[in-house]
Amino acid sequence: MFDVPVALMIYNRPELTRQIFAQIRLLRPRQLFIIADGPKDETDERKCLEARQVVEDVDWPCELQTLYSAHNLGVAKNPSNGLQWVFDQVDRCIILEDDTLPDISFFEFCRLLLQKYDDDESVMSISGANLCGVIQTEYSYGFSRFSLPPWGWATWRRAWQYYDFRMDDWMEQKSRLKPAIALLFLSGK
Repeated sequence: MFDVPVALMIYNRPELTRQIFAQIRLLRPRQLFIIADGPKDETDERKCLEARQVVEDVDWPCELQTLYSAHNLGVAKNPSNGLQWVFDQVDRCIILEDDTLPDISFFEFCRLLLQKYDDDESVMSISGANLCGVIQTEYSYGFSRFSLPPWGWATWRRAWQYYDFRMDDWMEQKSRLKPAIALLFLSGK
């Protein structure tokens, strides 16, 4: 059983949800958080319900927690609210969206780096995205000051505390923080 909590954000895509949930089922996380945005209209409502039914089929020992919005909050507010809910409960988490299909190795990659950089304030998140192509390096990851698309990533409560949905203090934070992101380089190793 996998010991790092996993959060999955879903909406109205039951087929994509089925695919990523199959990967999560292989992993068998001990804790699983489902964050579901609400429907925009009646057509959406049927699809949202179908996607939610997919993730209710947990057939392994797991603490399943769900945060299902009754109304559509949108692609910014729903994840923000949902991840705050998650980090109110756990100190680290792997975060996925329903249109992300990570390789099973992604989870162990995150687990190891969450542990390794647990107390390193210069590392704010771990990403599985690689937009650079093959990079020749002796390591399976590198560092960047730029955040990558949030397709699959992991972070800690200590880093999430700096998240400001409205970015009211952006200029102050920009001058103070020097975050880095661990990236998976597909080096073939």
